[in-house]
Amino acid sequence: MSVFTKLMFPIMLFLLVLTLYSSPLSSSVFAYNALFTKPAQSCAPMLGVAVLNRNFYQEKLTGDITSLQHQELSSAMFTLACAIPFVIGLLQIIVWRPYSIRDSHITIAKHVET
Repeated sequence: MSVFTKLMFPIMLFLLVLTLYSSPLSSSVFAYNALFTKPAQSCAPMLGVAVLNRNFYQEKLTGDITSLQHQELSSAMFTLACAIPFVIGLLQIIVWRPYSIRDSHITIAKHVET
């Protein structure tokens, strides 16, 4: 599957959800989640390898690494494993804080078929 297809799938899914539902909040949450997480899951391994290779990961595999390079590689690994997910989680909390799916259900039916 090409990168273009992987990136277009969440957008098409988001548009489909918008057209099928009259925008209940829970559907919007799932649509936005799919819109951002699918491309991130596809691109994250490639970006992670690129960052590690820039920080002497290949040299670590061959054993030709200095102490300073090892420290820089350890810092890059910590950033990838801990700092970036923490910052993204914090951003998600800040963005989604005003919204809630609690008490969003309609108690009186709008339309009842007989």
